[in-house]
Amino acid sequence: MSYQNQAGSKERGRTTESGEPLKIGALWRRRSRKGVEYWAGIINEQRVIVFKVREKRSDKSPDYEVFKSDRPAAEGRADSAF
Repeated sequence: MSYQNQAGSKERGRTTESGEPLKIGALWRRRSRKGVEYWAGIINEQRVIVFKVREKRSDKSPDYEVFKSDRPAAEGRADSAF
């Protein structure tokens, strides 16, 4: 499944030809059956899930961790499988 830039502009570096930031994906906020909030979506044509780090070990530790999702792609809308 591919996620296209809504502007439809050709990519050039980190911006489109019109100078707009290049969109690389989208995330949807979700809540598990156990009440855990997470984000699911597509970044650079890869399905991902994002969780908040529960116990940061230091100020340099990340706030969120991103994981590759092995869930198969659904036909149709990008958010239909999340």
